Amino acid sequence: MKDGIQEVIADYAPILHFHPKEGKFCCYPSDASMIFEQFSEDWTEFKVDMTPNVLDSKAPCYYEYWNSGGFVQLRYWFWYNYNRFPRALFGKGNHLRRK
Repeated sequence: MKDGIQEVIADYAPILHFHPKEGKFCCYPSDASMIFEQFSEDWTEFKVDMTPNVLDSKAPCYYEYWNSGGFVQLRYWFWYNYNRFPRALFGKGNHLRRK
């Protein structure tokens, strides 16, 4: 990476604040690479997984970086094994559809 980019990425990294009952309601961010390694051969085996239910400070914050025409773009994201948001419209509050 170009000089100074790592510092910019760190300076603008998100700070997350979780509800005190987050782990009881669903789950916290986790490591996408572990899920990919486990299920990349057969994603049909990937089921509802509401873990981890305690915050792992080592769970990665992923990012993408673009520098085009003098503009810098950063996109940060986190992997959740499951998304439980029951009030989302049209049943889109779950990563996996229940059958």
